[in-house]
Amino acid sequence: MAVKNIAVTDTLETFRTTFNDLAANEFGDIALLSGSIIDSSGSISFGNENLTTTGTVTANAFSSSGSTHTLGTIEISGNTIRSTDSTEININDGLISQGTIKTNAINARSGNTVDFGNTNISTNGFLYLSGTFDSAGIGFEGTTVNDFQIFLNAADATADRNVTLPDETGTIITTGATDAVTEAMMANDAIGQNELKTVTTLQILNSSGTVVKTLYGAGA
Repeated sequence: MAVKNIAVTDTLETFRTTFNDLAANEFGDIALLSGSIIDSSGSISFGNENLTTTGTVTANAFSSSGSTHTLGTIEISGNTIRSTDSTEININDGLISQGTIKTNAINARSGNTVDFGNTNISTNGFLYLSGTFDSAGIGFEGTTVNDFQIFLNAADATADRNVTLPDETGTIITTGATDAVTEAMMANDAIGQNELKTVTTLQILNSSGTVVKTLYGAGA
């Protein structure tokens, strides 16, 4: 609301036009005003002016007291936003943060899937995965999207275990592999008595009885 001043030297016409402008543009139709300064639609308009108060402003769903402001059931106090009647705040649109988002947990609702898009997950500590994923493990789709995936699971641990992936390019061989070990994967004389569960030894001796060659085979 703008401040209207009428000098003692102003004419009655100046007073009339100033008053009419005040009633028409600042308050609206004076016939519709009440003691609470609310028009027939139940609205109060202050134009482009600021509203300042040291007390509490309450208008059905909005209240403000000091540094705490309440919009319906959403309360803003300092740099904290919370719900006054729930433990969750629903955001219907996407959320973009220019800084770091810190959270104790990320829970998915739609399809029970947390989708990070093409964004990498980076951590300076442990990436802790608990429970099951897709009821089978961590699923990998592969290069072709179809109805089949490869799932990676962890057994129930009885102690801390460390599984190290080697620093090399290749294929991981499992106990279910058949003909997976190729000749190129074995060095010369790679299989000896230490690699056999039970050992049968064949020795070749020279004429003086000295062993010149020992052959190892799997025992019966």
